[in-house]
Amino acid sequence: MGAHRVFIAKENICGGRACIIGEDAKHIATVLRLKTGDSILVCDGENGQYSASIIGGEKGEIELALGEHALLETEPCISVTIYQALPKPDKMDLIIQKCVELGAYALVPVQTERSVPRLESSSGAKLERWRKIAREAARQSGRGIIPHVWPPLLFAEMREKAASHDIFLAAYENEENNMLAEVIARKRDAKDIGVFIGPEGGIAPQEADALRSMGAFCVSLGRRTLRTETAGMAVLAMLMYECGEMGCRY
Repeated sequence: MGAHRVFIAKENICGGRACIIGEDAKHIATVLRLKTGDSILVCDGENGQYSASIIGGEKGEIELALGEHALLETEPCISVTIYQALPKPDKMDLIIQKCVELGAYALVPVQTERSVPRLESSSGAKLERWRKIAREAARQSGRGIIPHVWPPLLFAEMREKAASHDIFLAAYENEENNMLAEVIARKRDAKDIGVFIGPEGGIAPQEADALRSMGAFCVSLGRRTLRTETAGMAVLAMLMYECGEMGCRY
């Protein structure tokens, strides 16, 4: 089994030493039962990783001596931000976990007309849990960064964010002309991609019109209708495959 891996904020790394605090320290001490002299890998969240060894700790802190620094090569060559219409509560956790594993750069929950949850139900505690899920998925999958989970926003507030991407895609079950693969083929130079995924009830017709007015490409994912928790993962997998991030030799 390889060395255990943990993310540490850069401000906690200084002069060849690092400090693990909070839940990570508790997990290492009580669950993994690592002790002084054991090895661990430290990721700084900016694509850098150190080999390290535990040199001590007390009161919820673990001190590390850092060894060799290396740049990670696990991040995709494209940045994909998933704009996920708020699904039923039990589905968002899975969406965040799997999208992070597949290589999403960031995730933005969005309240749409047909979203079952409302913004007021997306409390600070819920956002904190989503970010914890993203952090753990990034650690487990060997990511070099922790993808950011943004606070939920209204559909109408998405326009400015959509304009910041090289291309903005919307998976729309009623789209008949644009297939995802065809749009990707025409936009191979796009490196910063936004992807909007509708809720369980689908994208409302007026929202599809609004997406097009934002400059979005409404795209079909094929002849079968995917669940909201499946669609984002499917789009991510296709994008990663098309840019050589999946199914290639290393």
